[in-house]
Amino acid sequence: MGGGSIKKPTQKRSINFTTETLETLDKLAAKNHTTTSELVRGYVEKGLSIEGSREDIDFIARIIR
Repeated sequence: MGGGSIKKPTQKRSINFTTETLETLDKLAAKNHTTTSELVRGYVEKGLSIEGSREDIDFIARIIR
């Protein structure tokens, strides 16, 4: 494919999900033609991005006041 993207170093973590949650994640991953790990990584990255945006908004709001 030759996208030229450089892979960042990774570390493994073990996390536990309820059976129901894991089944839901597995179904969503299959529906989106991806792996459950990729799906979870995407959700984590999106969550961290939202949290970072929230911190930026709070910082800006303090400056404006």
